[in-house]
Amino acid sequence: MRHIGVKRLEQIRTWLAGQQPAPAPDQSPRVQSPVATSAAPPQSPAPSGWSADRWAAVEALWGAGCPLSGGASELIRLATPLGLSGACSVLFLGAGGPGPATTLASQFGAWVAGHESIADPRPSSRRRAAVAGGLAHRASMEEWSPAAPAFRPTYYHRAVVWEPLAACEVAPLATALANALKPQGQIVWLDLVAGPRPPDELFARWARIEARPAPLPEETQITRALGRVGFDVRVVEDLSQHHERLIIGAWRDLLRRIHASRPPARLAAAMVDEAERALLRLRLHHLGQMRLVRLHAIR
Repeated sequence: MRHIGVKRLEQIRTWLAGQQPAPAPDQSPRVQSPVATSAAPPQSPAPSGWSADRWAAVEALWGAGCPLSGGASELIRLATPLGLSGACSVLFLGAGGPGPATTLASQFGAWVAGHESIADPRPSSRRRAAVAGGLAHRASMEEWSPAAPAFRPTYYHRAVVWEPLAACEVAPLATALANALKPQGQIVWLDLVAGPRPPDELFARWARIEARPAPLPEETQITRALGRVGFDVRVVEDLSQHHERLIIGAWRDLLRRIHASRPPARLAAAMVDEAERALLRLRLHHLGQMRLVRLHAIR
């Protein structure tokens, strides 16, 4: 069944590239609200290869301002076990804009400091819309340095950490998080780790495209690093298949919305690129060369 999903994504990709007729849209339930895709995206460039067209393609998949796989609903699902409330201050790492921080503040009423890596190639929060209306005092954006991670000391009750190891070493980040959290603080950490099989040329291609360090860390590197700085890792969950379903579902939903007419050329090209990235990631999951895991740790 997993390979059926990959085949479906390949069909969508070739249609967007203009190489075959549109595949019939899937009639399964929608996975997210529609996002406008008919208008051409703005021309303003983004840093390090993230063009406005690529940003528009990502937003079409996951929702406006939310470049995270699974979108706002997945972010809320992952953060729920932390018991967030208006009494909590939250460090959110890997934000890629104000959208995720605003989502958490809106959903839980928490005070959320989104932190965007200075090396993050996604359009900076300074180039994105400001944090919405009355939530501006509860959701904020700051920058952090992967080369020397440091956050406001002993300030946060909780942390939500989304694939930070794309740009950072495990041990320094674990230390920085321990320094930032209050006693009894908790972390939910989502990241890619090495799979049971050694990486090959396909993995090397993915790493080049995504500008990711190779090899990926082992799961035990993260759990041991957290343990050394005083965290008790209570949960380690493999979310690889879950996120595969999210990716395939998002592409089916996008096809349903754009089925009547192919998007403008630049946006279609950006969608083809995103489909290629998704296919590489899914194939590496299937080949056992990478996994996506969720860790929940308590001090």
